[in-house]
Amino acid sequence: MAYGKKIVVVEPAFLVQAGLRRLISEMPGLSLAEIFDGNENRLDDKILAKMPDIVILNPDIFNNEQLVSLINRLSNENILIVGLAGEESSPGCKAYFRYCLDPAENKYELLETMKKINRALQDDDTQTESSGLTQREKVILNRVVRGQTTQEIADELFLSVHTVNTHRKNISNKLGIKTLSGLIVYALMNKIVKMDEMV
Repeated sequence: MAYGKKIVVVEPAFLVQAGLRRLISEMPGLSLAEIFDGNENRLDDKILAKMPDIVILNPDIFNNEQLVSLINRLSNENILIVGLAGEESSPGCKAYFRYCLDPAENKYELLETMKKINRALQDDDTQTESSGLTQREKVILNRVVRGQTTQEIADELFLSVHTVNTHRKNISNKLGIKTLSGLIVYALMNKIVKMDEMV
């Protein structure tokens, strides 16, 4: 499993494409399968046809609906999605990704992030999927993203409102995600909630 991981890049800027091509070439066990500029028709199908293990994409080239749709489609195929997101990226867009590459970072910082991403692919799915959430936190996250209030969750699980709020705070801190939309994407990507459960 350590070798032959394929990467697809979705980025329109030529210089960023060139930098990623070079970065990937320096990573043992990773290879660049394709670069798309993001304007292709049926982009998700074209990406899936390359059977990548990782997709590195620039979230700023999509509107929110397109981005969530693309992330859902790719994550359903167990593809690790990495954001190309730096200081100038849309606020909150980093919440959509477990890993982000900041184009403003130097080569060595980017290589370190790529090593972490490569290690994540080699880890057991059960370790990487939940990012350390306890079973109780997954249950509460499921209910939060389905639109239940803190009081409703507390009543359903026979917990105090204070306990539910503590779990919610721990979930946000562990994941580094502060927005509901970010939690929804995370829960969908990690199969904590199914699309048909969403209200």
